[in-house]
Amino acid sequence: MAVWHGSLTFSLVNIPIRLHPAARDRSVTFRQVHGCGGRIRHRRVCEREDREVPLEEIIRGYDTGGQLVPLDEEDLDRLPLPTQHRFEIAALPAEQVPPTLWGRAYYAQPHPANGAERAYVLLRDTMTDAEHVAIGQIALRQREHLAMLRPERRLLVLQLLYWPSDLNDPSPFEPAPVEIPPRERHLARTLLDALRDDFHPDHYRDHYRDAVDQLVDAKIAGRLPHAAPADDQAPADLAAALETALVQARASKRPRRS
Repeated sequence: MAVWHGSLTFSLVNIPIRLHPAARDRSVTFRQVHGCGGRIRHRRVCEREDREVPLEEIIRGYDTGGQLVPLDEEDLDRLPLPTQHRFEIAALPAEQVPPTLWGRAYYAQPHPANGAERAYVLLRDTMTDAEHVAIGQIALRQREHLAMLRPERRLLVLQLLYWPSDLNDPSPFEPAPVEIPPRERHLARTLLDALRDDFHPDHYRDHYRDAVDQLVDAKIAGRLPHAAPADDQAPADLAAALETALVQARASKRPRRS
């Protein structure tokens, strides 16, 4: 289901699109439980009528500080906001957008009923050839976002960006200056080269759900599994650790004999 519909505007070119989430949330879900084992329920109660109300009777309201102003979907569609149904783009080289700003991604689909495919493909291919992305603003999910439009395979992907004011100041987390011997720098570079490989996302697995299942099974059986050990100490001899890791990395890449 599309979460936004509107147009990409590129000067006088208008491209009707729909946005679809590029990813789905597969986080493990926990329930709130009382110490006796009973589930905690959160009920929607109207404070005026002092009764529980069904979800279909609930609408949004904006608190002005002294008054709650009801707002339904039609009201929100009438927001006097240009970015409500339009993403006006300005191009710039891709390397100017730091990955720290990247947020949630959406697939931008050309509207099939409005003849948008030709202009969409032209824009996608031109951005790909020029190695450019496009920056603009879009109103989505009750907030106006800074966003980046970028080509990926046969699609344009709209990537929400954090506002610079959303980011925490990184300076408190930066390490103090240290002197690194040339031998350690060389070993580290050689090790990274040995570890280099193509990225295949399907080779990875989210193990958190498996670990939760093991924990739940153990609790049901009346026992507790052993926690994963924490290794929070840096090696005493960094060069020796790098050399050992390099040997292991090279050994893991040797072709196995049949």
